[in-house]
Amino acid sequence: MKKTVSTIFAALALVSAGCGSKNQGWSVSGTVADADSAVITIEGFSNGRWFTVDTLDVQPDGTFAYTAETPAPYPDIMRFSLGDSKVYFPIDSVDELVFTMRAPDIEQGYTVSGTVAAVTMQKLDSVITAEVNARGVDAVVVDAGFKKNLFARAFSDTTILSVYYLINKSVGGRSLFDISNPSDLRLYGAVAQR
Repeated sequence: MKKTVSTIFAALALVSAGCGSKNQGWSVSGTVADADSAVITIEGFSNGRWFTVDTLDVQPDGTFAYTAETPAPYPDIMRFSLGDSKVYFPIDSVDELVFTMRAPDIEQGYTVSGTVAAVTMQKLDSVITAEVNARGVDAVVVDAGFKKNLFARAFSDTTILSVYYLINKSVGGRSLFDISNPSDLRLYGAVAQR
């Protein structure tokens, strides 16, 4: 009995020691070339509005880093903002993402590593940007075959965050997907069945 009580007290001591330690959450870090000591804003989304989570001073060597105080309670999409330029990224639990960007237009040619969802979103952005640069916004938002191909790429992310990002994506101020368009509506239906 004495041995059992001692074991219980030892286990409780370990549990309380673990509860007292700081539990760090998700993190983002990386470099921004040509930043000239810029400030990057991390923004979250809630109730149809973007809000500031924190601001990061880019160091003279171009590096930045941020770690949330707690893990993300559910998968979510956030973004970096530098002037009018935005880079969207997924976070979940204690994800660690590493970015390489170039100022002032951080969304042009950025790279990210750390999770499948983040890499998939970056590849989607890259493909969309290349198509818009080559053919223009009007041609891209009406191209059913192109959008179907984007969905196939997005579904490689099993968390489905990339698909959620894609169906809400705007290009040049226009929605990439339009539920009044029958072919786009079928793609929305594919998301609903997942």
